[in-house]
Amino acid sequence: MRFTHEVLFAESVRRGEFHRHDTDQYIFVHSGCNIIYTESESILIMVGDLVFIPAGIAHRSQTLTSTHCSLIRCEPQKAHPLGASTMGALSVSPLLREVFSLWGKEALPSDEKMLNCYQQVLFDQIQRCNLQPHELIAKGELDRRLLPIVEALAQQPSIKMTLAQFADSTGASVRTLNRLFQGHFGMSFQVIRQNIVMERARQLILGGHSATDISFLLGYSSLSAFSTAFNTYRQSVENPNL
Repeated sequence: MRFTHEVLFAESVRRGEFHRHDTDQYIFVHSGCNIIYTESESILIMVGDLVFIPAGIAHRSQTLTSTHCSLIRCEPQKAHPLGASTMGALSVSPLLREVFSLWGKEALPSDEKMLNCYQQVLFDQIQRCNLQPHELIAKGELDRRLLPIVEALAQQPSIKMTLAQFADSTGASVRTLNRLFQGHFGMSFQVIRQNIVMERARQLILGGHSATDISFLLGYSSLSAFSTAFNTYRQSVENPNL
């Protein structure tokens, strides 16, 4: 099967129009956030997320500021293991995450033969991915007043971030902003912030960062506060070893 892999970087917000394509597509976000809109929902692709878009599905993409992502295209499979018309988030194996990180860090070998080998590993691992639940799916088109908040959470997630920081810039009260999060996601801003922060912590741990450094980076007042929060989160996900 033939694949193509393109690495894209958006310095500013880019908004596409609704369209369909005749190839299956996979989007992996190295940094920032990409939002995929369908006719009924908005899927937030945050750092470390991989999303599958099957051929023929009407959608549009909005890339937020300073977003770095991989776009992979391949011929549609007649008997696709994910289901020919199913769009959603995919599991990312440790090996696949590490290979993607090489593109994100621009640390790939310059030798063309070696580069092709890395590409083949990438494509092989993608075909082994499974669909998994994704919490950051909003009903309808995401209200534009939430975009600066989503962008901030994607660029520098912190447990200290509050809606009051965005009330003036968005022109909406804290109560209105929280109501918008609840209406779109079925969760409060505090729950969404916690989940994004914990997912970033999980990825940093897998990347070899120390718990002390992570707790400081994510805004926790102490290592023990972070450890308690992360252990609670870990017990709530399907694989508590991550």
